[in-house]
Amino acid sequence: QPLRSTIGEQHMKIGRTEMDALTAVEREGALATLAPQLSCTVQDERLGTLGYVVIDRFVGATAIGGIRHAPGLTLAEVSALARAMTLKCSFLRLHMGGAKAGLIAPDAGESKQERTKRLAAFGRGIAPLIRHGSYSPGEDLGISTTDLNVIRQAAGLASVAPTCDGGYFTARTAFVTLQAALQQQKRPLAGSTVAIEGYGRVGSALATLLAQAGARIVALSTKAGAIYNPAGLDLDRLSALRQTAGDECVLAYREAEQLTLAELLLLAVDIVVPCARPWSIHAANAAAIQAAIVLPAGNIALTPAAQQRLHERGIRCLPDFVASSGAVLAGVLHSRGFQPDEITRIIDQDFRRRVETLLDQAGNEARSPVEVAQTIAWRNFRTVQQEERDQQAGMLAKLRHTSPRRLVERVAAQLYRRPLFHVMPLQRVALARTRGELGV
Repeated sequence: QPLRSTIGEQHMKIGRTEMDALTAVEREGALATLAPQLSCTVQDERLGTLGYVVIDRFVGATAIGGIRHAPGLTLAEVSALARAMTLKCSFLRLHMGGAKAGLIAPDAGESKQERTKRLAAFGRGIAPLIRHGSYSPGEDLGISTTDLNVIRQAAGLASVAPTCDGGYFTARTAFVTLQAALQQQKRPLAGSTVAIEGYGRVGSALATLLAQAGARIVALSTKAGAIYNPAGLDLDRLSALRQTAGDECVLAYREAEQLTLAELLLLAVDIVVPCARPWSIHAANAAAIQAAIVLPAGNIALTPAAQQRLHERGIRCLPDFVASSGAVLAGVLHSRGFQPDEITRIIDQDFRRRVETLLDQAGNEARSPVEVAQTIAWRNFRTVQQEERDQQAGMLAKLRHTSPRRLVERVAAQLYRRPLFHVMPLQRVALARTRGELGV
């Protein structure tokens, strides 16, 4: 039996005492229940338990989310990540639910052959979900396009080609979210000191964007350790070391003080960026955070208790599912025919306006940005669900209530997906429709 599932697990526990507060923070009617709609343990007769798949919420019959490959993955972590995907998709008003999968990596490591064997077994295990389109998987921490294709092929699906640089666009939305927050506080980014937990695809791209804007990156970490230099780190040299030494680039970089991963988060910097494993900022260390702004560029980087504690202390904590939404947004825009430079403009202009509105609302209502973002996401979720029901009512009814202008926009948006029709008039109409649909 490769796949064991439980639907609507009302008894699902997060696994940490402080995570019980999640319902209080997220409560927006029945939607904020912790129970996912589908929770699966993926098993193999020879390899044993491989990992998990959690579909937090379906929209229509589809949910999207990456496959994570890391040691020590738990059902609780995958479930929380799936919820973050629901909030992310809903904030962007996508007609897709949120999901996540986790493939447990052996603590002792694995050979390339063993890794491929486990990837293929995982693909066979989740085949019923992805072949029928219930779950649409993507890349995530520890999973490349090559890995994803091993999983897809084992499930009986065709390979996919790399689309857009999800790491860069995630960094871009995090960067823009930070810009909006600093603008609201009338604080400059240039000259700000930054510590980044997680110098991977997202963290390295974000470090470059911040440095180009005049910020000083004084600390960063990988799985191998953390380094700190108050005068600033040489990102060009670190990037070159990363190409040869991988995560051990922080050990090869001599012009910095070695720190523990825990110490990096507590440095006296202007901005701290948790961008690694979940819940690195929690109730036990939230009181010791010294940064003025916490920018989570990774999902579920903070526990709800930590978010609340930081808000009470006057530390601006930005919503993770907003800041890290770039890969999802870019993937959707790319599928609609938009090129990387166009996607960047949409993030820098339209997405930023959404973030500014969110932050203004939080300020006017004296609420945390996280709480307001969750309210917006759940409201959008209900709207998208209603739109899905309306679509299922039949095309004739849909056309009856669609204006000629909307029909023209729909046709133009469909045509713009094809490179042959990348002309300026269609681009303007397609962009207008996309802005309306995604709320950007």
